[in-house]
Amino acid sequence: MAATTCWCDVRLSELLQQRKLESVLKEGALGDDVRALQEHLVRFNFDLELMKTAKGAEPAQSDDLKLARWGKYTTRAVRMLALHPTVGSEPEKVITADGKKLTQAIVEKLQGWCRSGTSSPKNYWEFRQLRLDGQAQLVDAYGDDLGHGEQSA
Repeated sequence: MAATTCWCDVRLSELLQQRKLESVLKEGALGDDVRALQEHLVRFNFDLELMKTAKGAEPAQSDDLKLARWGKYTTRAVRMLALHPTVGSEPEKVITADGKKLTQAIVEKLQGWCRSGTSSPKNYWEFRQLRLDGQAQLVDAYGDDLGHGEQSA
């Protein structure tokens, strides 16, 4: 049985080797590479981040997804992947990024998630860092590690 190769292993490694990653996969880009990135983000459960979400309305497909374009929704999803805390037995790899381009560190995280079948939990209570006892708040709703103890609204 022949091993299948994935876009994230082949194409992203190629772009890294050619030193073209950040000039090809960035905000404003269009095409097949953006579509492949978005497909990976959906597989990792960042589909809501890629959707157009208006207050009081149902989420709808964004122009990013319709046009295979890297716009504000793809930027949001890439930023959420980069900032995502540990899932399961994955080693901690929170990357500070604005989501406007793929960097080598984000590519390594994306490739790791793809190889291991990792995805973001759909339910907030599945994050082992989250504490709801009001005494040991470790992350806020945006995934930022606070370590400041109890919070109030």
